[in-house]
Amino acid sequence: MSVELARVQPGARPFNARNINDTWLGVLDLADGTNIHAVLKDIYPKEMANELIGASLAIALGLPVPRIFLAAAKPDVLPAEKALSGKGFRVLFASELKGTPSLMQYWTGVGEQLPQSMLEALISWAQCGSAFAFDTWAANVDRNIGNLLFGGPNDIWLIDHGHIFTGQNWSGSHLKADSEYRNRMSEWLTPKFRGTQKGPLLRGIINMHESAQIMDIDGIISASRALEILTPEDAKAMLTFLKDRVEHVPNIATKQAGIPRLL
Repeated sequence: MSVELARVQPGARPFNARNINDTWLGVLDLADGTNIHAVLKDIYPKEMANELIGASLAIALGLPVPRIFLAAAKPDVLPAEKALSGKGFRVLFASELKGTPSLMQYWTGVGEQLPQSMLEALISWAQCGSAFAFDTWAANVDRNIGNLLFGGPNDIWLIDHGHIFTGQNWSGSHLKADSEYRNRMSEWLTPKFRGTQKGPLLRGIINMHESAQIMDIDGIISASRALEILTPEDAKAMLTFLKDRVEHVPNIATKQAGIPRLL
């Protein structure tokens, strides 16, 4: 199923949680006549393509990601400047508003340190290993503590995938299937992993790898609508990278997690 199209209702209000891009909270009118509260982001086309691809792949893997949309807004509704332009409107990336706080709310104010109890809850999260491996696969270099919503062990959501493929301004030359890119989850979780916690983490990495091996990557990317945004050259490079990188995920992710290298 393709990413849904929507229309932004008047009345959206600016939202700032230390976000870089202009962001609003608003209500979307959907094609089926219903509406939904959403977060709307004014981002450049390539970053929008990243958001669409990242969310679509994560959802296909069974990871918790809010529902996503492409939302049209007239200039008198939202003063967007970066988003794709149409005839008298802009198309913004939108995701369902979950009302769950990001990990940033629990930040201690030093680096990206979180309370130990919070770190333990994340490490014990059943999908921690799969999420960790997903970021490795997609070369997501910006899973900072503002990009993961946490309302409790059963209320965790992955958001903000604009920096997959090494960043929002990637080119095909940046994408090397066997390269180890920065994994931010590794930076703030790996030092906390204890020996007994590495078994479940490894199983999650393996599960993500096995799921990616049988995924219809072409179909998922097509349904994401990102191919309508990317150039043919970028689209080819991105698809080749995703397919070729699958086999390298276990070894790269386990290294980043501090788990002995797989054979």
